[in-house]
Amino acid sequence: MLKGGIYKITNTVNGKIYIGSAVDLSRRKRDHFWSLRKGTHCNAYLQKSFNKYGENNFSFEVLSTCLPEFCIELEQFYINIYSESGTIMYNICKTAGSVLGRKMSEETKDKIGVSNSGRIVSENQKKLLRDFNLGKKLSTEHKEKIRIGNLGKKMSDEAKVKISNGNKGKKRSAEICKKLSEAFKKSTFDRTMKDETKVKLSLAHTGKTLSKEHRLKLSESHKGIIPSKETIEKRRQAVIGQKRTKETCLKISLANKGRKKSFETIEKIRKSKLGVKNSEESKLKNSKSHLLLNRKCSLELRQKMSDNNGGNKPVIKYDINGVVIKEYKNLTSAAKDLDVSVGTISLCVNGKQKSTKGFIFKYAA
Repeated sequence: MLKGGIYKITNTVNGKIYIGSAVDLSRRKRDHFWSLRKGTHCNAYLQKSFNKYGENNFSFEVLSTCLPEFCIELEQFYINIYSESGTIMYNICKTAGSVLGRKMSEETKDKIGVSNSGRIVSENQKKLLRDFNLGKKLSTEHKEKIRIGNLGKKMSDEAKVKISNGNKGKKRSAEICKKLSEAFKKSTFDRTMKDETKVKLSLAHTGKTLSKEHRLKLSESHKGIIPSKETIEKRRQAVIGQKRTKETCLKISLANKGRKKSFETIEKIRKSKLGVKNSEESKLKNSKSHLLLNRKCSLELRQKMSDNNGGNKPVIKYDINGVVIKEYKNLTSAAKDLDVSVGTISLCVNGKQKSTKGFIFKYAA
């Protein structure tokens, strides 16, 4: 079905007409009436008449459909017929013409840009524009032009606040979230942030408190993601030399309370600390903390703690068949004999691990 052809806009009160041609007739009709409602139609005579008589007194009629290459010729044919019949027309120029494929010069574009600068668009006009553009899909070429046009532009603080307020409370669908995620990953792939950008982001996020819901979402989104060795090393280097505040230390302590580390995690921590030498400052801190603990704890309390931890309980080593091999004074002696951590032996005697290095360990009755 042909979309293009010749059309006629008629003033049903006085009989005046406007003849035109278009490659897409339905779109041209929409464009005409949108401009007329807005009051910015390029034809001043038609605009004045529309303002005077109102939209209800104007009709749009398709005279003929044709291929795009015959539109101008056929439009001229109809203009000639109506002119010769004495019909009054709104057409300013009685010669058919088309702007199809015509490109504006840079000078013309600049003039239009300057004339539109500082214009305040009313809420009604914004709504009309929104309704007009709703459902339109931009081509890849168009998107790229917009992207290049926005490069280097800096938003004012006022504009940022407006965008922020406009997006507050909006809930994106799962499909849109996925598209945004993929686009962000694509745009940031192999891109290194400038130090200036990093500082700006850091300052923008300083003092922000995330809601419990937000934290839970972040936690869920990061589950199952295993960071690369390079990422782990970067994170480690980033925190070297940083001193946590007492408040931060307390928060971490409270967050970790009640958490039970797996055997694998304990072993990883043990291996990571092998060969690591504490600084003199760390040694001094540890010494002071232990002295303080010894002062605060009574002899009776320390004994209870030791007994609860199995520190003084004898430990027996069995083979897989349950035959007694050796008895140790405590967990530490058994760990030294097998060259494993005390925690490993502790997991065995408490039933959390079946065996260690092919042996079963249990507390003496």
